[in-house]
Amino acid sequence: MTELKTLKDFRTDGNSGNPYAESRDLTLDELKQEAIKHIKENILKIEAHSHQKFVSENSYLACTQCRNYFIQIQWIKYFFNITDEELV
Repeated sequence: MTELKTLKDFRTDGNSGNPYAESRDLTLDELKQEAIKHIKENILKIEAHSHQKFVSENSYLACTQCRNYFIQIQWIKYFFNITDEELV
């Protein structure tokens, strides 16, 4: 089985051996910035929902729509190696 790669596995020095990657229009930093924007948008969508009827701290996980946003956030953070400090 092939191991999945994350963004940090792609080389940025032009020696990747992949002609598509070396001729790309976007840099990896630009992709990471777009990912951070998407995460922040999803956080705002979660915060826009009112979950006061739930008692627990993670009450948004009981909402299917918010849980889907949360899962997207986690996947993007993993793939792009984004830390919580970068989201501030």
